[in-house]
Amino acid sequence: MELVEIVNRLGNVEVKGDVLAKNVRGITHDSRKVKEGYLFACVPGFSTDGHLYIEDAKRKGAVAAIVERFCDCDIPQIKVKSVREVLPWLASWVYGNPSENILCVGVTGTNGKTTTTFLIESILERAGYKPMLFGTVEYKFGDKLIPASRTTPEAPDIMEFINEGKTYGNDSLVMEVSSHSLELHRVDSLDFDVGVFTNITPEHLDFHGTFENYRNAKAKLFRMVKKASILNADDESFGFMKGCSKAPVISYGLKDASADIKLKDASL
Repeated sequence: MELVEIVNRLGNVEVKGDVLAKNVRGITHDSRKVKEGYLFACVPGFSTDGHLYIEDAKRKGAVAAIVERFCDCDIPQIKVKSVREVLPWLASWVYGNPSENILCVGVTGTNGKTTTTFLIESILERAGYKPMLFGTVEYKFGDKLIPASRTTPEAPDIMEFINEGKTYGNDSLVMEVSSHSLELHRVDSLDFDVGVFTNITPEHLDFHGTFENYRNAKAKLFRMVKKASILNADDESFGFMKGCSKAPVISYGLKDASADIKLKDASL
């Protein structure tokens, strides 16, 4: 993708340096992963600041940097209000919007995400799909199986993994979607067809501050889903999640007699 096209798509941005005739081959926020032709995203983090590593990224072959403040470095720089907010869209553009034409299922909730994603993966395989799987345990795509470093990968990794998986015939994705990833915009550019809500109890309040903020973060998934939101009718936050969904809701439960899908008999 041409760098000048990225500038045009971003719209109202400031540019330092020459952005013409430069081709972007990949994107990362991690200077250790920069390769020749990459776009480096200077994300201000919780423990460090990506702007501090712009020189390192240049030495490794970065063609340009996305910044929130211009740095004293001889590399083209594109200044935006929030690098983190534009990063998922940049990643999607650079890798050709890879989530657009695959079945994409996101699972969120406090407990049960990992088990649920593995169950959905198995169901999709039985149905003839070739799914990718991103979650707490592992990232599985193409011919790779990578131990997970976090529940939901960062946006550039998500798009790179999907793009690579599709070259091996993967046609679907099941992923755990953490509240952190939703709040930090990691999945903003994903085309979720289906969203699944398992349950919610107070957790990660050190990050979110309040239970309400935590629940609102989880609900962002259902504002993104296009085809169906599958929600736990037994959970106290069912009504809240249902109200946030932009897609048709399918409810399930053990106790709620009005649930669309009910478990009548089970044995372990």
